[in-house]
Amino acid sequence: MRNTQIYLLKLNSPSDNALRLWTGRSLHTLRHCSGKQMGSALETMQKKIDALQESLGILQHVKDEFAWTSTARVRETMEQNKAASKRDTPLD
Repeated sequence: MRNTQIYLLKLNSPSDNALRLWTGRSLHTLRHCSGKQMGSALETMQKKIDALQESLGILQHVKDEFAWTSTARVRETMEQNKAASKRDTPLD
């Protein structure tokens, strides 16, 4: 199993007007973070979010390229079929 770190972030709630952050290797081992740990944890989470956004951008680019290529290929095939049908149609 991977060496996974879990972060649980709790924002303001009606009963508690404070930011809380817990961290641990599993849900059963979560502990409150100190101020220093909180800064480090938030920095780590931001890096992971940035990496995820970059990956999503790459996937979107690949999706767009694939869609454009597929559309171009469909047009090309349709034009080839149209040209072939004109050649095969006997003239009266």
